[in-house]
Amino acid sequence: MKKVIFFSFSLISILALLGFVVLKKDYQVVIARFEKDHFNIYPKDCFVRFENKNYLVINRWIYQWNILSKRITPHNESIFVEKFNFFDHPYSNEEKEFAFLHLKEKDKSIKYNGKLYLINHISGDSIFAKFNTDEIIIFINSKNLD
Repeated sequence: MKKVIFFSFSLISILALLGFVVLKKDYQVVIARFEKDHFNIYPKDCFVRFENKNYLVINRWIYQWNILSKRITPHNESIFVEKFNFFDHPYSNEEKEFAFLHLKEKDKSIKYNGKLYLINHISGDSIFAKFNTDEIIIFINSKNLD
């Protein structure tokens, strides 16, 4: 009887671990805004070029294993990188909404944290979605997140 319980527990643990590895998603979610006056204020690394416009990156959320691990925001002379540890770092109210990656890709749209975005362009591992005239969101499925 003990062998059956041990075997069952081991099998369930292995299946759960394999499922976690198979469903693993490492993503960057980039939110950017077009503002023509900010091009001279921020470093060039803070911009993304899309449809012949330079969009200022407002937030870059980096997820590893579907859990928020970093948040990168621009500042006048540099960028600010905030690293998160799921167990040690308390998330702010804004960050709690983004603590876990809720992302589902469909044919011509992508659902992220309960909001549906229509896909405008796909380039390699990046999906671009314009959600108003001056803002875009980019989903990057990437192995190299730094």
